[in-house]
Amino acid sequence: MKQKGFILIVVATISSGMIASSTSGLVYDPKAEIYYSAPPYLWAAGHPLLFIDPSGAFTELFDKSGRKIGEDENGDDGNVSIITNKADVRRISHNTKIGKLATAEDVSKGVKTTKTVFTEVLNVLERTEENGGLREEVSVVTGDGEIVRGETELPTIENGVQTAETIIPELPDGTRRSQSTTIHSHPTTVQIEGQTTFPQVATTPSFQDRIIFAGFGTNIIVGNITTPKLINDKGTIKASSATKGASIFVGFTSSPSVTLKRKAIRKIIE
Repeated sequence: MKQKGFILIVVATISSGMIASSTSGLVYDPKAEIYYSAPPYLWAAGHPLLFIDPSGAFTELFDKSGRKIGEDENGDDGNVSIITNKADVRRISHNTKIGKLATAEDVSKGVKTTKTVFTEVLNVLERTEENGGLREEVSVVTGDGEIVRGETELPTIENGVQTAETIIPELPDGTRRSQSTTIHSHPTTVQIEGQTTFPQVATTPSFQDRIIFAGFGTNIIVGNITTPKLINDKGTIKASSATKGASIFVGFTSSPSVTLKRKAIRKIIE
């Protein structure tokens, strides 16, 4: 601080678990628990000019189980990156343990989305289960985080094929589809017609799905991520429950970039 030609130099001993606040002085860093391995007086990981973080929060990196493995220096922007390569997971986890932040290259190796998107993913799945598991629910999350929800449709069966139309809701003016994410569900309940069953999974997009994918940056299908088991109970076909979750498709593709269980998504947004 400079005042009347004098420079006041303040020297203080500050624990690494504290950050400065303009309103309340020193407060505990909300991410301090991540750095248990660092000495308690190692301020800013030993690089106070390099690691500047006013909020004490970072963009976060996770593995497929929802375990947090690191964070970068971009601040509290709500972005997440799901790292799928096991070698990258081990390397980033090790770097985090020794106090290193993830690099932009680390983040780019993962499947990138936001906590807002994941929160809506769980909402779409819950809406599907609440409507009986057959109606397909749909939402779009725009690039600026606005959520638009669409209408639901019951599946129909024609010529032995089950189809359900997903109606993309009207988006706000100026919305760029390339920066938006579609989220829609596949039926979580197995439709049974006589002795014919129609199990659906979220890992395989239909022809209609691929039409929807065109133009959007990211597309997510929620529902069963394992195939329900079919049981013949004295001539009656019954379907067992399956693991629920979401498959993320980046761009126009028929293969998911990553598939996550519901419990992993819950861990990520906690």
